[in-house]
Amino acid sequence: MSWPATEPLARLRRSVALRLAAWLAVLLVAVGAGVLGGAYALLASSLRGRDRAAAAAELAELAEAYASRGTAGLRAEAAAQRILPKGSADIRYAAPDGARTVLAEPAAGAEDAPTESVSRRLADGSTLTVGVRGGEREDVLERFRGVAAAVLVPVALLALLGALVLTERALAPLRGLIETMRAIESGALGSRVAARGTGDELDELGVLFNRMLDKVASLVAALRGALDDAAHDLRTPLTRLRGGAELALRGGGAEEMREALADGVEECDEILAMLDGLMDVSEAQAGAMTLKLEDVDAGSLLADAVELYGPAAEEKGLRLEADAPAGLSLRADRARLRRAVANLVDNAVKYGTRGGAIRLSAAREGGEVVVRVRDDGPGIAPEDLPRVWDRLFRGDRSRSERGLGLGLSLVKAVAEAHGGGVAAESRPGEGALFVLRLPAA
Repeated sequence: MSWPATEPLARLRRSVALRLAAWLAVLLVAVGAGVLGGAYALLASSLRGRDRAAAAAELAELAEAYASRGTAGLRAEAAAQRILPKGSADIRYAAPDGARTVLAEPAAGAEDAPTESVSRRLADGSTLTVGVRGGEREDVLERFRGVAAAVLVPVALLALLGALVLTERALAPLRGLIETMRAIESGALGSRVAARGTGDELDELGVLFNRMLDKVASLVAALRGALDDAAHDLRTPLTRLRGGAELALRGGGAEEMREALADGVEECDEILAMLDGLMDVSEAQAGAMTLKLEDVDAGSLLADAVELYGPAAEEKGLRLEADAPAGLSLRADRARLRRAVANLVDNAVKYGTRGGAIRLSAAREGGEVVVRVRDDGPGIAPEDLPRVWDRLFRGDRSRSERGLGLGLSLVKAVAEAHGGGVAAESRPGEGALFVLRLPAA
């Protein structure tokens, strides 16, 4: 995609990176200004303290001169100004009778400078005040303000540039995420966010996003497979349904019409059963199957299956045997689990050998309840054994039996929806064993 020349600038202005950089720059500048302000206040306080100390020292010298030599000594000492710089002292004397005398004044131009002064009441009741004009102090502080202003401007620019670089690097994973989403939107469904391996939150976001894409891809593949399977396997019953209707129309008799309608109903039931099975399997494989979990007794579960398929097994000359210890329970959706076990028993009844037996058993193994269904049928070919759990798969030997090829795939889907699993073992001519593993209660 090509962007207009002004688009990158417009995107930069409204980007999160610029806003974050601006806030970070403002924060850095505020911190810098605070540091400089604190340094300025500390320097000003230090200079004022220095001036007060100098004024106090000068006052001590003046008081000593006054005590030893009187007013003449005081004037001589004030003129000498041994401690305070010339032109900065403001020395005043107040006699006991209230008369005031200015012994020294600041030089011209220093009148407006702030004064730090100290006073002392002498033994004869007079008062001596010494002040120092802060012209030199103000010069230092003014130079400091100038330097601070000169430093703060480039610091602000560098802070903005550094913050922009940092935020751009920090938000690089988000740009990768956006680019991946755009690629997917344009049709590149295999695009994924590049892993950085930093282990931070943004890297974890990319990993989770990739997992979500993989999940969506698997769901789309499952849906596509379900649609392909349905389109393939629905063709046969629909063809039979159409053929029966055509024959009935050609025959024209009431009996032919009745038979065609009965066949049509049977074919429709088969189609509906196939669609329901496909929906259940797809729902389970997508992780969207809703389970109503409760404690289910394994013994009663097997007993229900024996009661349901007992007549069909007896008709085929098969014995149904169930064995489960008392009190063995598991946490499951009763209706869905009953259907799964029924599918295993139905499969065993279909392919069991007359005079043989179908053995159902349940046992606790570790934290699982293991349900086994064994038959004495013809077994499963080695090349077909890994595929018996696939949707709509029917081996060559099963073509003679009526079915949709969804029973075992539904068993697997229900087991995995419960957090369990399935397995199958078989050798040609030696029957088959199907194992259903589910979490114990």
